[in-house]
Amino acid sequence: MLENGSPICIINQRSILRNKFTLNFRNGQKWVFKMPLFTVSFGGWSEAGKTIRIRIRNHNIWCVLIDTNVDSPQLTAALAFILRERLRFN
Repeated sequence: MLENGSPICIINQRSILRNKFTLNFRNGQKWVFKMPLFTVSFGGWSEAGKTIRIRIRNHNIWCVLIDTNVDSPQLTAALAFILRERLRFN
């Protein structure tokens, strides 16, 4: 993921089923997201112990709970990308 032409996050798909992703940010934050198939609740966690919880209400409504101390525009954009990937391939 680029911001003003410089990389800020590397998003890796870790499963051929497209249900596990890792996010490695330039500032050192590392996140893992597991999205089990056929479920509506999943989430991610960082190496620092922070968590993000996601629940799908229907195809177009997703509830995302992000702690205020880890929220950033870059994290939100990366999360939106992997959620879009889930919608695109499920």
